[in-house]
Amino acid sequence: SLGEFDLDEIAEARADLERVTCALAARHRDDEDLARLAAELRVQDDETLSDLEFCQSDVRFHRHIAEAAQHRVIAYIMQSVIEALHPAGSKVELDADHGVVIG
Repeated sequence: SLGEFDLDEIAEARADLERVTCALAARHRDDEDLARLAAELRVQDDETLSDLEFCQSDVRFHRHIAEAAQHRVIAYIMQSVIEALHPAGSKVELDADHGVVIG
């Protein structure tokens, strides 16, 4: 179980997996993928969102990236990682990271 690992190991593994997924998504994405990502970022910009609503949007955002990668194995792995390890950062850190992804 995840309890056997320290948070630094978990965060490093997640970051490495996300880099691979983002690289694949950047190569294979289409305009519809970009539109879905941008829509989630607009949702997350809403300062009235509760923490739960923000996290739900963030999970959708990461799912969209995994889908845009168009790699079934990576998408399957990332779906598990997204659900198991989310959230792994503050709302402010996540907002900053996401702007880099599609900016």
